[in-house]
Amino acid sequence: LTRPLMLCLVPVYFCFLVPLWPPAKVLRREAITKALSFALPVIVMIFGWCGLVYFNTGHFSPTTLAGHNLMDQVDPYVELAPEQYAVLRDAWVQFRTYNKNFPNKNANPVFDEAVPQVARRTGKTKIQVSHEYQSLAVYLATHHPLLYLRRAEQGWMQFWGEPTLDETEWPEIRAVSPGEFLMTATNFLVREVEAMFLILALLSIPFALVRLRAFTKLEHLTFFIVLWVSVFAALTEFGENRRFCVPFYMLIAYTLLTRGWLWITAATSKDSPAAPVTF
Repeated sequence: LTRPLMLCLVPVYFCFLVPLWPPAKVLRREAITKALSFALPVIVMIFGWCGLVYFNTGHFSPTTLAGHNLMDQVDPYVELAPEQYAVLRDAWVQFRTYNKNFPNKNANPVFDEAVPQVARRTGKTKIQVSHEYQSLAVYLATHHPLLYLRRAEQGWMQFWGEPTLDETEWPEIRAVSPGEFLMTATNFLVREVEAMFLILALLSIPFALVRLRAFTKLEHLTFFIVLWVSVFAALTEFGENRRFCVPFYMLIAYTLLTRGWLWITAATSKDSPAAPVTF
């Protein structure tokens, strides 16, 4: 609940714990018991939190920052907003001070400046203004889907470690400090690890469709969790999306290490000579 983005994992866990296939097993008592055992605590916690937010803000939602996050997605084309959003649009454009040639920058400074000004102009609270920005972002996303998907694609690439423009710039003519070298090397290694995991995760999809048991059920679950979060994060927020992958670093490392160990042991067992038969 402290990170509403992770609520997108609820249906993933449900499908894993309560298999929905084949359909004939869904109505069995065991399946119904599992479904209720999973759903009841989830409903109590999530709806209870949303109720608390409602009593404090007047909006039934797990977060009050949806407007903030969604505006990151539509920032490059906020000028396309119609006149009904003129106050929100003009305030946003006024405080958009960073250069558009740097698409990896998020819109945090713009949002922090625009919301107070709109609140002063309209007499509304900051939370109400944030909710109106949420409506503006949804309008732009639904009326300009191709621009929205283009922005989401950029965010998805950042999730998997695409270098930012700051990282790809040629360094100034000076000696590189050990700290800078270590950070660059670390980012490079992390990107390579993420790339290996992504390749395996994408390969697991056709293997699962043809029911080829190349990966374990736990590995399929891990692949699906990280892939799903990468897509959901790209669709709901933009800007430095690489940080959304950080909670999965240990899971990614564990999956690669165990899979690599399985391959190594399988290869060595095939290459080793057969044990002599003794009587």
